[in-house]
Amino acid sequence: MVELIKELTINKQKVIIKLRNAIKEDLEDIWDNFNEVVREFKYIPIKREVISEYEKNSWFITHETENNVVIVASDITKNKNRGKVIGQCVIEHLTWEAAEHVGELGIIISKKYRNIGIGREIMNHAINEAKKRDFKKINLSVFHNNENALHLYNSIGFRQIGIRKNQFFLKNVFYDEILMDYFIQD
Repeated sequence: MVELIKELTINKQKVIIKLRNAIKEDLEDIWDNFNEVVREFKYIPIKREVISEYEKNSWFITHETENNVVIVASDITKNKNRGKVIGQCVIEHLTWEAAEHVGELGIIISKKYRNIGIGREIMNHAINEAKKRDFKKINLSVFHNNENALHLYNSIGFRQIGIRKNQFFLKNVFYDEILMDYFIQD
């Protein structure tokens, strides 16, 4: 995979973001981002933070052995070599043999870095990588109230294929789950 460097602006300050495949050394940052979103109680249907080193390592090994796409965005403004991972996009194979051409997409961007274009960049990069790995279709689901994500997914070409009403219940609020898909063009 080719690494991609992008210069973006947060609060009138330039940041340099590098998109690349995840490596084992990224795990702590990846899970810090994940747990940050869990604590928000509004974007993913998970109520507890992941703290088990076994669970974190198993996640990475599974993605590596199953040839899943795991792209990270790191802020290399201060450290050009590695930087801090501030977002990740995963496209993982479904477990059904007859659906091995289908991936399930998940994306997390650290709160400070949202709404400046990183989501679009990392998703496009992940989709290009998925194409190289013979994925033909990508599915995702999103909470109905996540308007920024819905706008992004629609603008990339995902289409809504269904709604699961009151699918999730967090902090005494029901959330509908919007189902979307995207067909990778050759």
